[in-house]
Amino acid sequence: MYSHSKILPNSMIWTRLKLTLLFSVAFLTIPSIITVQNLFHRNTLHTALEYLNHPDYSKKYNPSLSSLKNTLDAVLLHRKESRNSIFNVHTPFLTAYFQWIVLDNLTLSNENLNLLSSIYFNKSTVQERPNRDISKGVKITKLDQSSSFDKSKGFWKTQIDLEITNQTNSNLAEFVSSFELPAGVWISDYYLLVNGKKEHGILAEKKSALWVYSNILNENKDPGILYYLTGNKIIFRVFPFAKKEIRKTGFELIHKENLTFELAGNTIQLGKPIPNQISDIETENLIYVSKETKRTLNKIYRTPSFHFLVDTSEGKMKLLETYRTRINVLKKEYPSLFENAKISFVNSQITTYMFSKNWENEFLSASFVGGYFLERGIQTALYNSFQSKNYEVIVAVTENPNHSIFSKDLADFEFLCPESSVFYYLNMDGQLIAHSLSKNPKEPILNSKKPILSLPVLEYPMPNQTKEYISIREEPSIILKKHDFSLTKTNDIDNQWLTAINLQAKWNSLILHPENTKKNWIPMIQQSFSSKIMIPYTSYLVVENEAQKAALKKKQEEILNSNKSLDPDNNTQRMSEPNIILILLFLGPFLWTRLRKRNYD
Repeated sequence: MYSHSKILPNSMIWTRLKLTLLFSVAFLTIPSIITVQNLFHRNTLHTALEYLNHPDYSKKYNPSLSSLKNTLDAVLLHRKESRNSIFNVHTPFLTAYFQWIVLDNLTLSNENLNLLSSIYFNKSTVQERPNRDISKGVKITKLDQSSSFDKSKGFWKTQIDLEITNQTNSNLAEFVSSFELPAGVWISDYYLLVNGKKEHGILAEKKSALWVYSNILNENKDPGILYYLTGNKIIFRVFPFAKKEIRKTGFELIHKENLTFELAGNTIQLGKPIPNQISDIETENLIYVSKETKRTLNKIYRTPSFHFLVDTSEGKMKLLETYRTRINVLKKEYPSLFENAKISFVNSQITTYMFSKNWENEFLSASFVGGYFLERGIQTALYNSFQSKNYEVIVAVTENPNHSIFSKDLADFEFLCPESSVFYYLNMDGQLIAHSLSKNPKEPILNSKKPILSLPVLEYPMPNQTKEYISIREEPSIILKKHDFSLTKTNDIDNQWLTAINLQAKWNSLILHPENTKKNWIPMIQQSFSSKIMIPYTSYLVVENEAQKAALKKKQEEILNSNKSLDPDNNTQRMSEPNIILILLFLGPFLWTRLRKRNYD
């Protein structure tokens, strides 16, 4: 019996092959274009997110603004698309494909969308919804603490036990409080009484824990959570509280020295003095300087000089005369601070020069685009001046301080400015108005007096004969012997506190070198888990049942396998490969043609 291929003329076989090839190429053209566009969106977005969250301060970032705008518009479009029908112009399958390629099947938070739009296009994109306040009237009504010192390991453990009372008539009240841990203190355990049972917290990746907490909050279940905000500031939340209900919770702290801290108006004593205790610690990468040692160090005054961060965002070229007038007023009052002064022109990018009388020419040659990304201007200035013999007094020069762009405060950067965590806005009258780096940077410090621009620091002699400068504050300090180093494994069980301080040193290193975050954040999270030490990447979370624990584990896997700058969605599931419907939709006709051809052979 002859096959069909032998009885068909050669010309017909060749024509059939050409038609099949042409049909396949034509059919795959649209999927290929969609894929290439999505990959381009991905590259543009991830580059912008790198600049926003983990920049290399020595590198210039110049993304295509038209490409970035198209990418952000596409994110918004795909977010708004209806998922109710596969016959929409923008199908849910294409939305899923975009979500998978561009966003690692996660999402961009409204906060990040607004930040990117403000930085690069000087406008907000998404209206944020105000959070409901259900925490009024929920107070700590009893506090107990006990400390024990482990002589063999050389550190304290302090247990804090709390009774929290809902003093309102609400049946869905939430306890929300914040406190600031002293330097050298870390949270090593957390518990919440749930239905009379003491449930210990799970140490989880922070975004995953916050996602689970928010979802449980909507179900009126029993979560409690502790996590870092910025610096050493901790947010503490418990939900829900019935009318007049009393709930019990608590956490454990580890620390090297006796210290105090404030929690909801209560002063808590951590440990007590131990005669002849050696508290200083030196490792390959860090030096822990105790508060006792700091009392023996020399106070010195570094030479102050101005660093102006001038707003060159969209439309600000017209303000040259205003800026010049203000700076000249300041020059008459503080002439010595202009001797080694610098000036940076700040929009989405930062360009820095030594201050000169011709600075106006450089101003006029700036590119006046985007928004006034003051946060990045301050970060870059602090990075470049860290441990210099001169102390830079940072002065923001802009038309309206409220238009300055901050994603958060700069409490994590306080170790880079040991003199003071204050910067200044230069107002219309040429006067310096003090603002805090660590608390509400856009708001002036109330009742601030005439600025004192020469402030003392402590000089610490290093083993290599150099000097390091640390704050005179009555608390321990950490000095990095290397500003960039690899995180090494330590024996977590043998010395939990030593692991904690190494993790803190690595966190400080990433403040200086955020470009190394990608390769370090997962090893840091792993060490946090194994040592039970909460760090800024992790959170202690108490959940009520096994289903919630499973949801936490699943969401954590999604996030740890994705771009750190992206955010968890409420209903995403990570795909390791494209949706099977997408594959059939794109390749089905091609496969059908191949099967038909095989039947003819």
